[in-house]
Amino acid sequence: MHLLIALLLLAVGSVSAQVNLSKIQLKSTDGKVVKFSEVIGKGKPVVLSFWATWCKPCISELEAISEVYDDWKDEADFEFYAISIDDSRSYSKVKSLANGKAWPFEVLLDDKHELKQMLGLNSVPFMMIFDKKGNVAHKHLGYTPGSEENIFDELLELNK
Repeated sequence: MHLLIALLLLAVGSVSAQVNLSKIQLKSTDGKVVKFSEVIGKGKPVVLSFWATWCKPCISELEAISEVYDDWKDEADFEFYAISIDDSRSYSKVKSLANGKAWPFEVLLDDKHELKQMLGLNSVPFMMIFDKKGNVAHKHLGYTPGSEENIFDELLELNK
C-alpha cells in the first residue's frame, strides 16, 4: 500500500505529502463511508472519473460510458467509480442526478474535497485509470465525444 501511495503522489505532482491517501474517505450516494484504500489495488484495473453536477462535459462523458458500460464489462474485468467533487450542500443533487440517469457504475462523493485536494485537481472532468496493482496507468483531463473508446482500449490492455 505504501508503494501505491508513493507512486500516486509522484504521478500527480502537486500533492501534499502530509496527508495519507489511504485515510481519505468518500461517501456513496446512500451515505455509506468508502475508504479510498478499498477502491484501488483490488487486483483489477480501476477507473476514477471525477465530475460535478454543474459540469456538462462531465455528464456527457458519464452518459457515453453508461451507454457502453455493459459491453465493456463483458470484455474486460474492471471497476468504475464516478467521484463527484460537489460539496455537501449539493449532495442531494448528486444522488438525484445519478439515480435519474440510472448509471450502472458506483457514484461516490468527495464532499470534503480531500481527494480532490490531494490530487491537486482544479478542473473536471478528470479521469485516472489504475492498473491491477493500484499504480496510475493513465490520466486524462477533459472530454471529447468518442474519447471514451480510448478508456476502453486502456482497460483491454490492462486486462492482458
